[in-house]
Amino acid sequence: SVSIKDTNYPIPAGAHFVAPGGSNTNPGTAAAPWQTVGFAVGAAPAGSTIVLRQGIYRESVVINGKALTLQPYPHEKAWFKGSVLVNGWVKDGVLWRKDGWSYQFRQGSPMTATQFTPGYPVPASPDMVFINSVPQRQLASKAAVTAGTFYVDYATQQLWIGSDPT
Repeated sequence: SVSIKDTNYPIPAGAHFVAPGGSNTNPGTAAAPWQTVGFAVGAAPAGSTIVLRQGIYRESVVINGKALTLQPYPHEKAWFKGSVLVNGWVKDGVLWRKDGWSYQFRQGSPMTATQFTPGYPVPASPDMVFINSVPQRQLASKAAVTAGTFYVDYATQQLWIGSDPT
């Protein structure tokens, strides 16, 4: 695991605050923080400081052309985790499926079968599945899915895994 260094940055006047338990309908103050860093980045004017309260932020954030300072609250640890917790699995024979799977990441450059690395049949795909922090291996077909592997069917919007997600 990764250790996050303890920090104690001063909080400037007028700073905006974000906390996993906040709400994006709040004013972004220390007493009523926003919930997501992405919302804060969009709402805070250039030159602002955004203070992150302790917790896990399950989002990806892009800052384009706007000068901002993002910092943790003193002695608290904030962690960005782009993953999504998935619920609502349905047992389907020996596999498990998630219906309505609409996440589609930008695919890498097309590769031919001769460029595949053994054991990684979908090398240009950025999809990842973890069960209890254990990475599952992506496969190129549903028929090949077994324990420890997964397949994404973009056409039917289904995610298939071979291990019990419970």
